[in-house]
Amino acid sequence: MPALPEAIRISGARQHTLKNVTVALPRHKLIVVCGPSGSGKTTLAFDTLYAEGFSAYVESLSTYVRQFLPRQPRPAVDKIEGLAPAVALRQNRFSSGFRSTVATLSELYPYLRLLFARVGTLYSPISGQPVQRHTLEEVLQFLLQQPSGTEIWILRPLPSSQAPSLAEALQKLAEEGHDRFVWRGTLYEWPDLPPADAPDEVYLLADRLFIDPREVALRARILETLEEVWYAHEKQVWVWIAGKGEFYFTGQLYAEGYTFREPTPELFNYLSAYGACPTCQGKGESLGLRIEAVLPNPRKSLQEGLVAPWSELDCMRPYLENFLQKAGHLVPPDLPYYRYTTQQRRLLWWGDPLQGIIGIYPSFDQELRRRTHARALFPYQGIGPCPACEGSRLHPDTRWIRIQGRSLPQVLSMTLKEFAAWLESINLPEPQRTIAAPLLQELRHRTALLLDVGLDYLTLDRPGETLSGGESQRLQLATVLGSQLTGAIYVLDEPTIGLHPRDTYQLLEVVNKLRDAPNTVVVVEHDEAFIREADYLIEMGPKSGEYGGEVVFTGTFAELLKKDTATARYFQNPPSLSPRRSTKKPAFLRIEDVCLHNLKNISVSFPVGAFSVITGVSGSGKTTLALHLLAPLVEEALQSHPTRSERNHHIYELPHYAWKCQRLLLPAKKPIQAVERLSQHTLTRNRRSIIATVAGVYDEIRTLYAWAAEREGQDLPPSFFSFNVPGGRCETCQGEGVIIKPMQFIADIRLPCPTCNGKRFQTFILEIRLADKNISEVLDMTVAEAYAFFDEGKRLFSSMRQVPAPLKRAQENILAGLRPFFELGLGYLKLGQATTELSGGEATRLRLLPYLTTDTPNPTLFIIDEPTTGLHFEDVARLAQALHKLTERGHTVIVVEHNLDLIAQADWIVDLGPEGGDAGGEVLYQGPVEGLLHHPHSYTAQALRAKYTPA
Repeated sequence: MPALPEAIRISGARQHTLKNVTVALPRHKLIVVCGPSGSGKTTLAFDTLYAEGFSAYVESLSTYVRQFLPRQPRPAVDKIEGLAPAVALRQNRFSSGFRSTVATLSELYPYLRLLFARVGTLYSPISGQPVQRHTLEEVLQFLLQQPSGTEIWILRPLPSSQAPSLAEALQKLAEEGHDRFVWRGTLYEWPDLPPADAPDEVYLLADRLFIDPREVALRARILETLEEVWYAHEKQVWVWIAGKGEFYFTGQLYAEGYTFREPTPELFNYLSAYGACPTCQGKGESLGLRIEAVLPNPRKSLQEGLVAPWSELDCMRPYLENFLQKAGHLVPPDLPYYRYTTQQRRLLWWGDPLQGIIGIYPSFDQELRRRTHARALFPYQGIGPCPACEGSRLHPDTRWIRIQGRSLPQVLSMTLKEFAAWLESINLPEPQRTIAAPLLQELRHRTALLLDVGLDYLTLDRPGETLSGGESQRLQLATVLGSQLTGAIYVLDEPTIGLHPRDTYQLLEVVNKLRDAPNTVVVVEHDEAFIREADYLIEMGPKSGEYGGEVVFTGTFAELLKKDTATARYFQNPPSLSPRRSTKKPAFLRIEDVCLHNLKNISVSFPVGAFSVITGVSGSGKTTLALHLLAPLVEEALQSHPTRSERNHHIYELPHYAWKCQRLLLPAKKPIQAVERLSQHTLTRNRRSIIATVAGVYDEIRTLYAWAAEREGQDLPPSFFSFNVPGGRCETCQGEGVIIKPMQFIADIRLPCPTCNGKRFQTFILEIRLADKNISEVLDMTVAEAYAFFDEGKRLFSSMRQVPAPLKRAQENILAGLRPFFELGLGYLKLGQATTELSGGEATRLRLLPYLTTDTPNPTLFIIDEPTTGLHFEDVARLAQALHKLTERGHTVIVVEHNLDLIAQADWIVDLGPEGGDAGGEVLYQGPVEGLLHHPHSYTAQALRAKYTPA
């Protein structure tokens, strides 16, 4: 067998901006592809290496299978040698709906469903004893073990009958040959009738026999009768034994008069009608008690009246006393609710196994029906956790099926750390142990990966939509790594997005384990730790866009330090910590007593007209503070009147946010007049959205071309110079410039439009020129070229003595819209380039463009979520300058960020922690960045001290 090649060789790659790139990637190494944003990193790693690997794999399958798989075009490359199966982890977050949880997103849930269905034990909710089903063999052995001479009757229930009375029904059966009946242990033969009209207590006698071990045919006789009754009555049989009475056997799960559902994997699936809770249809919420109404103030303890109905209604107070008596040692009565752990909150609400708030819901209903209490209890009603399934979304029958004393809903309420310990504690008898072994092995492996990336504090039932960016990214990575492939190529796109430096090193350890499997790991990354620890580096450049697309360096980190590249220059001359100092005393925006999610009654201040950063480990509460509370709180305050004013501040006490935040203080002298939220999904990215549209200059360009058409004697409105609406666009391709030919089992083919040759417009539109350039040629210009073109006013309006004010204004607006591109280092982008072709770093910076122009007069609060996503070190420096430019214009900037270079440039730091989840949500530090360096317990301070020395 020939040996595998030592390297993966890419020859002649010309995809997108790549300029005939040839490069070798060593196998079974951690390879980091770095370089300026837009230099071709993602194109090389994903659009070339991964695309070729994926296409090669798909083409090995049958044409029938290929039509159901995603179709990806083959990249423009001469050849790739030494290719292996490729797995991709892209930059985007999970597409999680309201039904997605950590268990489903991590793919633990399918294994848990199968585990509980195959080895779970069903317990009776009445007796607490295991529910046993019987087999025909067990019934047969039970009868044969009776003493010799014992009389046995095998019975069967009466068939359904339309007869008006029991006597007439028995007469009809007698006419059919069934003339022996049993009632309460007494045998009757027709025409004698049992003295009762209770058909459920009357049975037909299927067989009457005596146990005789010497009778050879006895076993076959009993088995034949049992089989006849068993299969005719849904695996049920009734037996009367002389001296012992009646016995009931069933192959179904039956106990205490209740037949349970069969424990199949579908029963544990809340996405199906069979497994979903019938009350809430698998949503976990239904009409009942609203948490916000029942627990209006999370700052209170049980003794202080935390549970409103227990403290406000006389009829409910005994429930408080009962709960404190039974659970006071588990839920301290003097502890504020915001300091409860996840398990303590669940215990208070559900009371498992005690009687919590939902446990008394029937009492609420009973009181609600009484006129005296109807009005008093009405405010607590609304949409809340479903009382039938306790918010688990599963059918109530699932709570009685348990493994190691835990039901699936109870397991899903565990944190990943508790779940890992529970998995290790499972000890099953044979044959359940053999059945469960492969499932437990897979569950333990995937859980270990989740723990390795620092997600031990997440509960399995936590909704996916509540995860932070860092949590989502690590969860996605652990899910992909759970495949346990060896000899494969893993291509990762910036896995450190949303991660604190402390979490980055945990992630790096997981990636190194993946490499040692062995696998080839290719990471597109800007993170300093990944670049330092890489086995091999590939730097793209030298610049971005059409000025990039080349390999400027390959080798180790030690070799990189001897070169003159953008990345090498950063490490050769690392930035120093030089805090900006202002002689002006700032006014502050302040929120007080915040209790939301894991935030623990904190109060936070932000200087107005300054650049602030909220930092801390993943899951510490940064996104909750900035996006879930501060942004909507200020927005509502701006539409309301202040409660009162004092000390140059307007104070707002908003009723809607009373349980989340006691009050908001806004400065009176430097008011904030608007709020802008820039999240990671703000930019519209579709194939008809182009750079000129995002910059806000396309309307002005079309205005100038409409004027040029008018000078040539054509009355054309500006809309004729848009490729998105009919009029001047090419109708063959509808303004896209390409014709897409769908293929059944290979990638769709994109061909230049034969009518417009890719220019998007009709011929009469292309004949209209402005300074010798038509609209298509202008859209093909880079931002730098377009700025120079529109800046030459004399050439644009050469035949006019006086330029009309609308045209002059359009020209000035174009220049003003393009100018911020240079501040952000994006002058290489083309005006007609689709936003779908942008890298993550380019898209991040484009979000700020509308706000860097001079036409934003109102002082605005900008709340930005991780703007350094996809940015090179040089790009981060430009971003910091742009953010400071916003503050110089009177705006206030608050950023959720982990990038140390951006943190070092901030005017104000709010550091949350100390850990994530229940162990987070506290303010460790707030103040200037130089003060954070001396904090003894902050992970952010540790990272800053390791990198910077104060200037």
